[in-house]
Amino acid sequence: MADLNAALEMGMDWSIREGYAWAGDKEHCEEYGRMLQADPSKVSSRAKKRGLPQLGTLGAGNHYCEIQVVDEIFDEFAASRMVVDHQVERVQIAMSIQRNSTDESGRADHP
Repeated sequence: MADLNAALEMGMDWSIREGYAWAGDKEHCEEYGRMLQADPSKVSSRAKKRGLPQLGTLGAGNHYCEIQVVDEIFDEFAASRMVVDHQVERVQIAMSIQRNSTDESGRADHP
């Protein structure tokens, strides 16, 4: 629980200290990765217990991040909409991120 409390207190600075991020990443994060007015003591023990196993992950449920190399295009129109160009003479990378999950009833827990 100490790691979680430190992460809540320090925000991205905790991630940098622990080797999960680079200092330059902060400039790409809202509030530079730390909400100075945030008060971790306001987070319930129950919420902390639920969140602890998710620390350093994309979260619980049906969340994933998939990184792909584009080596063949099957649908030129779709590729052009995603700014993938088969005529470019370099490796192209695509990333797919899924952050929604559902509970046991099938309802999405994130809009």
